Amino acid sequence: MIGDSLAHVAAEQIKDIIIVAGYDEGKIWCQISNDGGQTSTELVEVGPGDDEQPTIRIMHTGEIVVTLTD
Repeated sequence: MIGDSLAHVAAEQIKDIIIVAGYDEGKIWCQISNDGGQTSTELVEVGPGDDEQPTIRIMHTGEIVVTLTD
């Protein structure tokens, strides 16, 4: 499942596109699925972060914004 290896996961969905961000070992990671969560990309490191839930938003421009606490 998308984001299942992360703690404190936040998710956004537009149609079949799901984007998750979450915490693991001092860093925030993202993962994307283009088919409603059936498959997903590899985890991508966003940056260092505290053991808290990040905030994730998909903007109307298509940009993905992840806000984290460090």
